Amino acid sequence: MEEEIWDTLHRHLKSIFTRDTATYADTTSDDLSLYEWWVTPHRQDGLDFHLFMIENAWAGTAGAWRYDVLEPRVQVYGDAAVVSYTLMVSAARDDGI
Repeated sequence: MEEEIWDTLHRHLKSIFTRDTATYADTTSDDLSLYEWWVTPHRQDGLDFHLFMIENAWAGTAGAWRYDVLEPRVQVYGDAAVVSYTLMVSAARDDGI
């Protein structure tokens, strides 16, 4: 089960950087709620915000990128799982990394 969870997470993260909105929507709950401190100090609900960002290449399409999942942890409770990790994103662009 843990392998399937990590595979789904990596499909999800890759979809963000490859602008694959179908996979992003497939790997994200419609009732998503989250806080992204670097965007706004307010809760964001639903997929619309992220679909807009992905469709408009917030992560950029020029240059190379990679992500690393640091300190990964899966906790399984019956048919639910809690996944926690630190996401480190690196991008190589014309002006450097």
